[in-house]
Amino acid sequence: MKNDRGLTLIEIIVVLLVIGIIGAVIVSRISSTSAYDLKSQTEIIKSHIRYAQARAMNSTVSWGIRFHDATSYFLYRDGNYNSKVMLPGEDSYTLTLPGGMSINKNSRTFSFDSWGIPHTNKKATKPQTNDVRTTKVQFEGLSEKIIISKNTGFIQ
Repeated sequence: MKNDRGLTLIEIIVVLLVIGIIGAVIVSRISSTSAYDLKSQTEIIKSHIRYAQARAMNSTVSWGIRFHDATSYFLYRDGNYNSKVMLPGEDSYTLTLPGGMSINKNSRTFSFDSWGIPHTNKKATKPQTNDVRTTKVQFEGLSEKIIISKNTGFIQ
């Protein structure tokens, strides 16, 4: 009779191969988490901008979103930053982006008039002049764009 209590070389290679595949899947999931977080947070910001636009279209006063620095923002009405309004489902007037995320400096005010037309100032008296207005949300070297069309106010 033969002694069959040990592992063969083929069995060891198969086990190492399976461990390598599992490790590769885990590493790829971890590295794509920052891109997923960036995309999801950008979509949240877009939905808040759309909410401000919808409120403006159902009102006689302007509504907007203001980033008062690169990492936090709030909803305001009637061209007055002191007239903050709480966004639906939130428990604070000012929302803060997750750690490490920021928005670029050149477009921190998004305001809309009663037609939903985008403006570049807080009182919604200066219509957006560019065909598209691009804002970047940045996180760990990656960036996502928020694009607002000139006349229609379409947000993508």
